[in-house]
Amino acid sequence: MIDTITQIDGFLSNTTSMFFLIIGVWGLLRSVRGQGVDGSYFGALAVGEMLFAVLLVFDVVLFVTGQTPERMGLHYLYALFAVLLLPFLYTSTLKGDDSNRAQWIYTFAAVFLWGIVDRAVTTGL
Repeated sequence: MIDTITQIDGFLSNTTSMFFLIIGVWGLLRSVRGQGVDGSYFGALAVGEMLFAVLLVFDVVLFVTGQTPERMGLHYLYALFAVLLLPFLYTSTLKGDDSNRAQWIYTFAAVFLWGIVDRAVTTGL
């Protein structure tokens, strides 16, 4: 059972990494074209947040069952940061802004989160 959860966690980590890379490239194209944030991009960011939340749940399950490597504290810190970054940007920094400036900020955040996922996977090994 735990091996299955570990495999699903690894699969979701890879999926989340590729998803945020795609969102970052898509956001970069939108930003360069001068477009603002639209509902499709917000929806993609929301799906990414859900992926992070599911990953965090799997990590908590692995923690509770004692199936965690030694450096998992840093891994959980990365996961918590990833879950909180986009809502923080939306509520406190951008306050619902959908201009081209906001598109640039979300693009950089998506690329940064792509790096965070890869780093979290590295610390979780």
